[in-house]
Amino acid sequence: MSPSRPSIIESKGFTLLECMMAIAILVVGMMALALLMTRMYATSNRAHFMNLAATFASEKLEDLEHYAPGDAYIAPGGDLNTDTQSYFDVVGVTLANGTYQEIMSNDLATYNIFTLSSNGTVANSNSSTYSKAGMTFSRHWLIENNTPVNGVIRVTVKVKLLDGSVYPPVDFTMSAVRPCSVSTSSTTAC
Repeated sequence: MSPSRPSIIESKGFTLLECMMAIAILVVGMMALALLMTRMYATSNRAHFMNLAATFASEKLEDLEHYAPGDAYIAPGGDLNTDTQSYFDVVGVTLANGTYQEIMSNDLATYNIFTLSSNGTVANSNSSTYSKAGMTFSRHWLIENNTPVNGVIRVTVKVKLLDGSVYPPVDFTMSAVRPCSVSTSSTTAC
């Protein structure tokens, strides 16, 4: 008797079709993982900018809190969407050397630029323009007397990232209410 060869059904190993199917499933899984990683990076990046916007809004509210009721710096007015004289500024952060800049304007023509370097030095300069380099945020604030009730001042600050590469856009609004220290009516300022 001659030795018999194993039949095709009994042979061990994978066929070419089985290998191609396994590779296709692996490719789909890797593509899904790559998509997940890019979404996580974009979400993390946006969360970083939202955190900075919240910090800048809180900082401006704290700055405005130091003025006494009736002071010109917290006079009722402003707009959350337009550059209104004395009610907006621009804050920029440069990542290259850790420089922090606060750019303010009272007349929309001259910009006061306060620069805080990572070594702790502070510089002040004036310019007719400002650069939107690095991470630049605009801050607009609205000051309302007797809102939401009589006898209080409500300050609302809106911070927006000026870099359009982050989607959805970073836009953060924060409000604070404080009492007036003088008696008021609905027709007089606090």
